[in-house]
Amino acid sequence: MSLIAEAASWFDSTAEQYHADPADSFSTLRDYDTNPELYYLRHIRRTHPRETADALEFGTAFHCAVLEPERFDSQYIVPPKFNRHSKAGRAEEAAWLEAHSANRVIDKHDLEKLRRMQASVLDNPRARQYVEQALHRERGIKWTCGETGLPLRARPDIVGPGYVANLKTTRDILPHKFRASVRDHRYDAQAAMDLEAVASLVQAEFRHVLIAVEKTAPWECAIYRLVSDALENGRNWQRRVRATLRASKEFDHWKSPRWNVETPLALTRWEMGDLFCDE
Repeated sequence: MSLIAEAASWFDSTAEQYHADPADSFSTLRDYDTNPELYYLRHIRRTHPRETADALEFGTAFHCAVLEPERFDSQYIVPPKFNRHSKAGRAEEAAWLEAHSANRVIDKHDLEKLRRMQASVLDNPRARQYVEQALHRERGIKWTCGETGLPLRARPDIVGPGYVANLKTTRDILPHKFRASVRDHRYDAQAAMDLEAVASLVQAEFRHVLIAVEKTAPWECAIYRLVSDALENGRNWQRRVRATLRASKEFDHWKSPRWNVETPLALTRWEMGDLFCDE
């Protein structure tokens, strides 16, 4: 049976509305795979909200700079310098923040990095083409999983004619280095889910690409396309996690797979370096 079921639709919303929707997304499935109790506390009880890390804020700003440059220019603002050692300086800062409460404050150095990364994407002809030919940018999709019946949602960065693209920041753009990022962050599973979301709406063949940009000089931009085996690995991850999540919801069981289990733990030769050091 296909993963895809009927009742698919576009989900137009703000980012905040999208993330507040109760349907499962790649990020909620990843939370469940990390620890079912984390999923339960974060997405059912909603007593353990996700902390907004600096890296996540930076990634959000990067997406905005590339995909919505006009909104980025109007929304993100660098604050002036204030003398926080004086009462008057702190009062000036508070007044300035209140006056610009609708804006998103960004550090001057972060803004310079974002501008270089934005320019790197646009300087890459193929990456620029993917961005400029986008039909939909960060537009949500809702559908139902055909195997589990779980309501699902996804928000691909770019949906264009025949392709789905996601923007990624990285420390190192080299293939063997970026491959580790794909593995650690499960970009293969995210790509599989984004393709599934688009396929639920459009009966056509789509390819998936990752537009990756370094966060440090020389700010190189590279485009990677996951091969079929990698995408199938992502689909298998989706099937496994959704099946176990459905069982957890059905039986209201949220214990970690490590609960009440003794797990043998071996160390690699590198981790046991002291035992193998030359005398």
